[in-house]
Formats: sequence, structure tokens, C-alpha cells
Amino acid sequence: MKECVIIGAGDVNAAKLSKIKKMFIIAADGGYINLIRMHKKPDVLIGDFDSLLEAGISEEMLPMNQFEICRLPCEKDETDILAAIKHGMKLGYQKFHIFGGTGSRIDHILANIQCLTYLANHGCEALLYGMDFEACVLKNSFMEFEDDIKGTVSVFCLGEVAEGVTLEGLKYPLNDVVLNYEYPVGVSNEFVGKKSRIIVKKGLLLIVRFYEKKS
Repeated sequence: MKECVIIGAGDVNAAKLSKIKKMFIIAADGGYINLIRMHKKPDVLIGDFDSLLEAGISEEMLPMNQFEICRLPCEKDETDILAAIKHGMKLGYQKFHIFGGTGSRIDHILANIQCLTYLANHGCEALLYGMDFEACVLKNSFMEFEDDIKGTVSVFCLGEVAEGVTLEGLKYPLNDVVLNYEYPVGVSNEFVGKKSRIIVKKGLLLIVRFYEKKS
């Protein structure tokens, strides 16, 4: 499965990003500033460049011939991150590691959760990395965790219902239940040192895993 990294303008978990080696990088507008701070460069820069202009970087100041530049119109239906995702899909990438997609703007976070849903509906895998968590969307599938994983995990129904939801090896198990969008029964579960698994037979689940807090 071809994998790539997308960098947005939000908070970047540099420790997690440093563990991802030699992947194709797409910067979504202000994500280019994050890369500059980390002394990295993208393979593609895409966006309407409003964030770059706010930071005092005009298109004329971008280094030519070092990476592909895709300028988007300012008035558009897609966010820059969704445009970056679609560009990556056109290039044949099927798994996406999304950084800089979280921060203080809850509307941006929700937009990027919708991007995870878009990818799940198109048969792709994706992880959205925050500073202390990572999130993904499962569709009619499952994911497993090794017994050394620590921290907490929450699951949320995306859509009317998620059927056949099973949580195995966690502190609070579920067995083949139906979740709906208005009752957060899956919040704040815990890893307990066992191999664990999350299953959804039909529907979409948002999974948010918070890393263990270091003392």
C-alpha cells in the first residue's frame, strides 16, 4: 500500500512525524511553514496560499523547480487538506498520515475528521495525528492493538448507526452492539495490557486514541 504524508498548518506532533521515514510529502498551504521550521521540504505544495500570505510568503518567494506547486482558487468548496488528499489519491496513494490538522479551531478539526470519513468511504486508510492523540475512521472493518499499547481510546458512531460494534481486550468491552450518533457510550475506554480489537461490521466508527501521559 502506497503511503504519503500530508502536512497542514495546525499543530504538528514532530516526535510522531520523525518516525515516518522517506515518504512522499504534500504540504497543504500553511503546512509549508511547518516544514520550513523542521528544515524539510515537500514534494508538492498545494493550496490557495492565504496562510502563506498571512505569514509574509508570496508565491513569487517560493523556490522554483524544487517541488511541484499547485495553486488553488481562494473561493472553493474543498479545504486545502482535502485538496491535498485528492491530489495524493490521484497519484495512487492509499494510506495517509495527516499532521497539522488539529489545533485550537474545532471547526478545522471537525473538517479533518470529515476528511478521514472521505478516505474511509473511498477504500483508503488514514491517521490524523494530534499532539497527544491520533484518530482514524473505520468502515465495515476492524483494527487491532498490541498488548504494550497504553492510554485511552474512544469510539464514536459516524452516521445514523454503526452495527456489530465489538470492543475486545479493553477495560469496558462491547459485544456486537449497535451504536448511534447521539449516545456516547464508547468514550474513554482504556487499554489494560492485553491485545485488543475494535470491530464495526456495518457503518463508520471514529476512533480516537490518546497516548499515555508521561509522569
